[in-house]
Parts: sequence; structure tokens; C-alpha cells
Amino acid sequence: MTRNNKINYPCLWSYRVIGPDKGLVKTAVLEIFCDLNYSLRPGNASRTGKYHSWGVSLEVKDQAQRDILFQRLSSHPDIKVVI
Repeated sequence: MTRNNKINYPCLWSYRVIGPDKGLVKTAVLEIFCDLNYSLRPGNASRTGKYHSWGVSLEVKDQAQRDILFQRLSSHPDIKVVI
């Protein structure tokens, strides 16, 4: 049995963004996605409340755009993890 792992663009893509300050993570996402049509929804907090997540979804036009957004999110100082 073979699987087709090819992604057909444009497509809906989602990121889970996690950081220690819920407000700063949200602000970082707003800065990075400011010119794009996206949806942002609050996620969960860790059991201890140390980390908070946001879900970001948008239609990406190609692999390059998807990678650039991931890099911008990953390199932001207020974001600790991007999934």
C-alpha cells in the first residue's frame, strides 16, 4: 500500500503557536500575519499555566509561503514552540 503525501496548493494550513505570555504570543501572530486573511483562536494553557497556545489557520499559496510563515513564527522571541 502506498500513500500519496503530496500537498496540493493552495490549501488550508494551521499552526499551533505556544509561548509563556498569552498576550505577547497573540501580538506576535498579529504582527506576522497582518497582511493575510487568517483566523486566530485561543488554545489551551498548560496545566501549570506557564504556557499558552493559539491556533492560526489560513490558506497558503505554496510551500515557500508556508515555510516563510513557519520561520517567522519560530524566530519570534515571544514564541517558544510552533507546531
